[in-house]
Amino acid sequence: MMTMYFQKFIKEFYPEEMVLKPENEDPQSSSYLDLQIDVDEHIFDFKLFDKRDAFSFSVVRMPYLQSNMPSKMFYSTISAEILRICRATFKYTNFLLSCEKLIIRMIKQGAKPLGIKNVVCKMIKRHTPDFDKFYKNPESITLDLFYTTISAEILRNCEKNSDYSKFLAVSRKILRIVTDKGSNFLGLKPFLIRSVNISENFDKYMIDRTTVVNELLRFQCILLFLNFPGSKEGFVGRATKICVVAAHICFSSRWELELMV
Repeated sequence: MMTMYFQKFIKEFYPEEMVLKPENEDPQSSSYLDLQIDVDEHIFDFKLFDKRDAFSFSVVRMPYLQSNMPSKMFYSTISAEILRICRATFKYTNFLLSCEKLIIRMIKQGAKPLGIKNVVCKMIKRHTPDFDKFYKNPESITLDLFYTTISAEILRNCEKNSDYSKFLAVSRKILRIVTDKGSNFLGLKPFLIRSVNISENFDKYMIDRTTVVNELLRFQCILLFLNFPGSKEGFVGRATKICVVAAHICFSSRWELELMV
């Protein structure tokens, strides 16, 4: 929607043969080149804009892992794109949403969660000043992107498996990565909930989305029980594990855990 002030001077700027068609419907929001610019409480909020996202068909973007190129170069393109998103984004939430779209696409094109995490970790350490505007430490940003990657891998697993039991079996292998790398499901939970809720692929299982998330997180809770550092023998070691698991379980009243002591 053009402002009345701008409409007064259109004929002075452009010939009559040129027809101007405004793309923005809201005068407080507009896109310019690769930026989406919004005015929020007299503050300019900018984020990455790509008109290809609105296409009704898929567009080939970024390389595939199977492409005729070194795998190191393949993963470097992912970290470089995340850096570009960071520099073009003002708010951290918009940064994560844009990275989520990228990571989901790259997971489908062959990327592995640990491969993405390794290159992203190195990139953020090298370009820390670019991420300072988010007021989050590099480790926290890396972890958020890692959780996004795990959620994207589970989405890809859902698309490949029509059988729910097989989906759970493969997802357990994916979630084992999170636990083995020292992360926990409390951080993963909001990312997993969002991924499951926005995807239509889970409709084929005819199971409530909350139940799906709880099934996935229940398994990782058991992994926490098995992998929790401490004495593997004696009452104190086992009691400590039980207390840790019980504390995590309290976050969901629907969960039930049977432990053999």
